[in-house]
Amino acid sequence: MANPRSEEGKDAVRRECQGLLGRLKEAERQDSSQRLADAVAAWVRSRPDCRRLGVYAAIAGEPDLSTLHEKCPELELCYPLTGAEGAMEFHSVPTPTTLKRGNFGVCEPVVELHRQVAPRELDALLCPGLGFTRCGLRLGRGGGYYDRYLSRLDSDTPKLGVCFPQVVLEFIPAESHDMVMTHLVEEAGVTELSKV
Repeated sequence: MANPRSEEGKDAVRRECQGLLGRLKEAERQDSSQRLADAVAAWVRSRPDCRRLGVYAAIAGEPDLSTLHEKCPELELCYPLTGAEGAMEFHSVPTPTTLKRGNFGVCEPVVELHRQVAPRELDALLCPGLGFTRCGLRLGRGGGYYDRYLSRLDSDTPKLGVCFPQVVLEFIPAESHDMVMTHLVEEAGVTELSKV
């Protein structure tokens, strides 16, 4: 069972992050999204072993990294598909135009069109969040989808937190099931995080 005090603290930080994100102008979101996508592209190019990347289709408050399809055509990009009871799997998607609106209004892969990719097949995973700390703690939306999926990745698979710079925080309440990022995508580049 979750610690109610920790969950209350997370809810307060979620409200704070949503307020900060709500103040961003659309032009700021687009500019920052492009810089973050450029940072990811540069990081991927520096890692020849990274050929299959877990990505996401942005929803409100998340950086839109869809330009990675053009910036990194050599990469196989894989998007999450959510299912029953908090399940999430990634599927290879050659072009984002083949995604369909699914659960929670999120654009998702279509099982009949997109091959499922096992967690061990991903060379790195971009993980969206409402906020992150420089220690790698992530504040999600509260559903636990990413925490459950991240726990299935190989321990050496890079886990890159992605958010707007306004929500890189000093503190996020943590619980034992919260997964820690290994890297933080920033506008100036991808930063490897120290172990907590």
